[in-house]
Amino acid sequence: MSGLEVSVGKTAVTCSPGAALDAHGNEVIVGAPVDMALPAQGTKIFLVLEYRETDTDPVPVSSGGGLEASRVQEGYGLDLVSAPSTAVIPIAKLVCRSGRWSIDRRFRARRVR
Repeated sequence: MSGLEVSVGKTAVTCSPGAALDAHGNEVIVGAPVDMALPAQGTKIFLVLEYRETDTDPVPVSSGGGLEASRVQEGYGLDLVSAPSTAVIPIAKLVCRSGRWSIDRRFRARRVR
């Protein structure tokens, strides 16, 4: 993982641009800063990054008369989850103390140097 620095404000968490590799070797690129609203309450959550593919550019199918995607667009998803699965890349752990979210500095995301 390179870049993808995380900062926490009063109501939102921000992830800076960067890149990472998921467990399947897919390169996941975040090209611009992303802000996400924080929940009003909780105890801990993880900010996770996930590789996603989206079918695009539908074309008619010769048999059956339907449509089929002619291209696949690579992308990503950023989510806040209570526990990360093995399919996602955990970027940061956030904890809520006295109604205020902060980054758990003991959590270490894997980084590339």
